[in-house]
Amino acid sequence: MLKHLYAKNFILIDEIEIDFSVGLNIITGETGAGKSILIGALEGLLGERLSRDVVRNGADKGIVEGHFVVAKLPEIDDFFNRNELEWYDDSLILRREINANGRSRNFINDSPVTLSVLSELGDLLVDLHGQHEHQLLFQVKKHIDYLDAFGQIHSDPITEQYNRLNDILRSLKKVRTRAEELKKQRDILSYQYNEISAVDPQPEEEKSLTNEERILGNAELLVEKTDRLFKRLYEDEGAVSEILASAEKDLLELQTIDKSFEKLYEQCNQAQVLVEDLSQSLQHYARNVTFDAGRLEEIRQRLVTLNGLKKKYGGSLNAVIEMAKKLKAELYLVDNLDQEIDELSDFLHESRQEFARLCLEINRRRRETAKTLDKLVVDKLAQLGMSRAIFETKIDQNETLNEPYIDMNGNRVQAFRNGCDLVEFLMSTNPGESVKPLAKIASGGEISRIMLALKTLLADADKVPVLIFDEIDNGVSGRIAQIVGLNLRVLAAAHQVICITHLPQIASMSQHHYLVEKEQSENKTRTTIRKLDKEESINQVARLIGGETVSRIHIQSALELIEEANALSSSADATEKIASLSNN
Repeated sequence: MLKHLYAKNFILIDEIEIDFSVGLNIITGETGAGKSILIGALEGLLGERLSRDVVRNGADKGIVEGHFVVAKLPEIDDFFNRNELEWYDDSLILRREINANGRSRNFINDSPVTLSVLSELGDLLVDLHGQHEHQLLFQVKKHIDYLDAFGQIHSDPITEQYNRLNDILRSLKKVRTRAEELKKQRDILSYQYNEISAVDPQPEEEKSLTNEERILGNAELLVEKTDRLFKRLYEDEGAVSEILASAEKDLLELQTIDKSFEKLYEQCNQAQVLVEDLSQSLQHYARNVTFDAGRLEEIRQRLVTLNGLKKKYGGSLNAVIEMAKKLKAELYLVDNLDQEIDELSDFLHESRQEFARLCLEINRRRRETAKTLDKLVVDKLAQLGMSRAIFETKIDQNETLNEPYIDMNGNRVQAFRNGCDLVEFLMSTNPGESVKPLAKIASGGEISRIMLALKTLLADADKVPVLIFDEIDNGVSGRIAQIVGLNLRVLAAAHQVICITHLPQIASMSQHHYLVEKEQSENKTRTTIRKLDKEESINQVARLIGGETVSRIHIQSALELIEEANALSSSADATEKIASLSNN
């Protein structure tokens, strides 16, 4: 419910605060007092575009704020999750600030949001019905939801099958697209794979070949250097080994004199062994070095080939090897995707058949439900003074060549997550006229009564918690007005209803009565609104009966209207009372 409304510097509103209550909230006031301004403020709060003209003259900005108390309905919970907004309890605060320069800021629970996000939440919280205003029920895409809710038709199984169908379609499209791409590239893929396979590069091969090339290319230098080192260490006169042998003799003599030379003697002996080993290794290496010009050329050609692959396929030998694996896998896909396409096509056929079966079943139930709804709406409209109205629920399908579709009666029809049906409510309000979409009905009074009839019948189906009716009394009076008021009272049992009216019969049904007034002074005009107590409400109903001058007779008539309204609305079966009134 809308618990609290605050507005400041909005057109003629200086500053107002209103506490609304559960049930039927009636707003009355003289023509021009500012009731339309109040509706404009509510529309702005719910996401309608506003111009800078709504900011009160002399003010920097206008503010509209609404405090809602709403149970965590799945639709609203989903909205907050999708938009990553915080909602800790059942309290929601919507705020709109309109600057004098035309810019506006929007907030949900103090978090800044775009106007479209504010509008989306507004549609979930409030359904505002005015003579020329956008109506949630006028959105044709919503009609199927109302029909299903009225008939307690659940489309969850269809939605699940629809998702399966789409999953298969996406997979099949992806595989077919990939197959076409690979088939177009098969010659290139095959050439690239064969080019790499012919070379057959091995991990670490390049490093090994480079090392071998370096050795073969320097064979002569290696032999020369190792032979020279061998001679210096072991073979030449005055070689290291000869010097160490002479030193060993001297150390042996010295250790007989001083035992401290024993360790030095051992070290010299070890040095001789080390030099001998080193000399033998050098001699062995020099004897085994060979220069193979053919092998060197072979290595160099191999490295050139590997470098060529590296430049074409990734810059490194490992990248070339990985490319070969990838090309092999893609060539395998090309040769085996047709089988996968056939399997997916079989799954698609089975899924489409099951989806079609579910669609036909729900189509049958919707058509049966539509007959019941059409009759009840016509009966309800007759009670509301539209005895010649015709109401039809049109159920149709769209033929299409595009996916997703199902085969129905030999035609391909478009599939949706709730079936294949397109539902639209049609009306004719005058004899001889063909039925038309609801949005094309011109009379504001007729629109309001049609909406009231539908809202009454679909009260359990409609999840929007707050309903606002602006001048629902347009074009009705007397007994019909009383029936309209009683219907509003019945509707208020399932929703919070806020209604602006000029008729005493409707005002008398109020559970909470508010008065909009215009105050004028020498310098400015401002609109105010206040909640009336019981006596003030009686006087206001009397004013609606008698005009500016209220007599005792008007007061008495107002009391009788209110007493009758209370008696009717407190009846155990208000529906029977409505039917009785409409037949009188």
